[in-house]
This record gives sequence, structure tokens and C-alpha cells, in this order.
Amino acid sequence: MSQISDAESAACAKTESVRIAGINHPEALLHPDETGKEPAVLGCDQNMYRNPFQQQAGCGPCTATNLLDYAMQQCLPGVHALHMPDFIEMMHQVWHYVTPGFMGVHQTRQLADGIDRYAIDHKLPFLSVRLDFPVRRKKRPSMEAVIRFLSEGLNGDSPVAFLNLSNGKLKELESWHWVTITALYRQSDGTLQADIANYGTMARIDLGTWLGGTRLGGGFVYCRKT
Repeated sequence: MSQISDAESAACAKTESVRIAGINHPEALLHPDETGKEPAVLGCDQNMYRNPFQQQAGCGPCTATNLLDYAMQQCLPGVHALHMPDFIEMMHQVWHYVTPGFMGVHQTRQLADGIDRYAIDHKLPFLSVRLDFPVRRKKRPSMEAVIRFLSEGLNGDSPVAFLNLSNGKLKELESWHWVTITALYRQSDGTLQADIANYGTMARIDLGTWLGGTRLGGGFVYCRKT
């Protein structure tokens, strides 16, 4: 009996997670269905765009909308897109600032510049900060530098846009795709995990596996108050 108990305790300890960083109000990303017939959507779902190309290529502007809407809630309460129709309208506005091309939104600079232009045009008190994770491994920031960047964004109360150009061994994510990071965790075995909003739902991924295995890299963007 004692041996079984020790084994169970060891298994529990191995999977224990400690939160490193996270936004203060993840519930602020929830947008309820106006009819009450469907579950609330967590952040933006690119399938809510109006035409097929937007639905297919809209992960970049969708993620930018999450960052902008959350930042507006924290900086200018009452101004953000509280109701679903307003949020969908905001998605279409942001599309004109973060507009996918033939290759989608495949650079952090494209998303960051769009966020900055939107903030300037709407007189919003924040700007973007970005960290690239390049193709060439020798130029990539260390895991500690990535954790530091993500923690600065999340603990500064901004979700972080995450560009994944190739998922490596991380099967939970599709390649060439943007998602929104809301929290960061370290497991007792050293595994680095992140909570993400993706297609309107929450998931937890092994971010350390992505950092070590992605072929094409990607990067990260968050909003900082000015």
C-alpha cells in the first residue's frame, strides 16, 4: 500500500504546474452569444469573418483583435467591443490594418505595425512590442529570453500574439498560424507550457517543445501601455 501511495504521489508531483505569468482578466476575452443558445467564444474565431478567404487567412487579424480589444478594456473601460456584433465589427476593422497577403501575415512586423496604426488612428495609449524567433537557429533567442519576453507582456496585462510558422513536434497546433497566449506555466519536470486562445476556445500547449523543434520559427507580439 505504501509503495502505491508513493508512486501516486510521485506522479502527481511530476505533473504539478506553477504559473509563471498571465493576464489579470482572462475572462475579459469571453464574448457571450447574444441569443444564449451557443457557448461563449474565447477571443476571436476567424470563422466569424464574413467571406471564405477571411475565414481561411484570418488568424493574424483575429489575434490582433484579441490584443487590441483586451488592451482597450484595460485602458479605456466601456470603449471596447463588449457585445458579439460589436466584436465581429471590430474584427473587420482590424482586417484593414492587419491584412493577410499571398503568404498571410507571416511576419511579426506585419502584425505589430498594424496594431500600432490602429492605436494611432483611434488615439489609444499603447504600442506593440515584438520578439522574432528566426529560421536560423544561431540567431534565435534563448528559452530564458523568450520566457522573459512573454512574462513582461503577460504580467504587464497584455495577451501575447504567437506566430507559429512550423509546429515541429507540437501536434496540437497547425503550422503557419497565429494564436493568443494568455498564461505561462512551468511544470515540475521543467516542461514549459502556455494557455492559448485558438478558434474561440482555450487549450494548453507544450511551448518548450515548439521552441526546441520548430523549423521555420515565428515570434511573439504584445501591447505595452504608453
